[in-house]
Amino acid sequence: MTDAPQTRTVPGRAILAEVRDTYRSAYAATLQERDTRVMVVRFESTTDDTPWTARMEASRVSAEQKVRTFTALGATPDLIVVPDTVGASEIADIIHRANDQPHVAGIVVQAPPPPAVLALLNEIDPAKDIDALGVFASHTACATADGVVRIAEPYLSDARIAVVGSSGFVGSGVVTLLRQGGHDPMLIEAGDDLRRLRDADIVLSTTGSPWLLTPDHIHPGHRLVVDSGFTPHPDGPRGDLHPDAAQLPRVITPVPGGIGPVEMAVLAERLLQHGAAPALESWHFHGLDTRHRALTTVHDDVDHQLQRDHEIQAPELHAEELSYDFDATYDLDDNGLDTG
Repeated sequence: MTDAPQTRTVPGRAILAEVRDTYRSAYAATLQERDTRVMVVRFESTTDDTPWTARMEASRVSAEQKVRTFTALGATPDLIVVPDTVGASEIADIIHRANDQPHVAGIVVQAPPPPAVLALLNEIDPAKDIDALGVFASHTACATADGVVRIAEPYLSDARIAVVGSSGFVGSGVVTLLRQGGHDPMLIEAGDDLRRLRDADIVLSTTGSPWLLTPDHIHPGHRLVVDSGFTPHPDGPRGDLHPDAAQLPRVITPVPGGIGPVEMAVLAERLLQHGAAPALESWHFHGLDTRHRALTTVHDDVDHQLQRDHEIQAPELHAEELSYDFDATYDLDDNGLDTG
């Protein structure tokens, strides 16, 4: 009898390291010269409601990850922490001030915002709405949804795709991006029979419901399970995928260390596209079953953009004069894990 292949994990931290460090090498000086700033607003719980408090703690972790990522790129993050009882007028003033400041290239309001704040997200300058929070944002979906689909892309060919939590903020963005790519995903919502997932090849879970998916729903035939859930717990953060099911699919995204860092890599790209390199191509994940040395296309994307920029500024120079050594910008071990 042949043993089932061992489950492989997508190294989200290594993807972030590769993207972040490549961008930093190429564009940190530009961001610093322009005094590029990013405003990040998060809310602090004032109640003892356990589910809400847990979501606010997850928001805190995410906000701190953003601050570290933007700082590493050469930008200056302005983290604003307000109670969840904050008035709409105060948030409106914060957003409008950031809209009017030319050095602010990005405005991020951490999810979930209090209900009184929701309508104000549409007042974020669309060009600065790098997480696609408002309906007028220039990006189709939030960075988390974008990251989920980028990780899934190498595995989507001829696949039956299921999106769990398809009507939520992240899930609806995933569905939109998949449909734009010509896919027709199976939509799974609260109350639906999760055993329908057994008919899928790929499961993209966006519910934020701890340990929702079990061996009743996940099996070795699943070529990929993407888990974008993150719920703080005293024993460590929990994703949507139960530990008993985590070793069943061929490939999974771990929690922590999976989609969270990938989200940061998407936000890094969007900040640069607004603050330093408008024509920069979006990076893509190669997948784990390839011969590519790099995890993503980011090296080539940046190299090509720098060459185009240089040719515009000095067309007499030859392309071979433009060489950039990206090998030292990230540190990965033999398994593709971030050792930094």
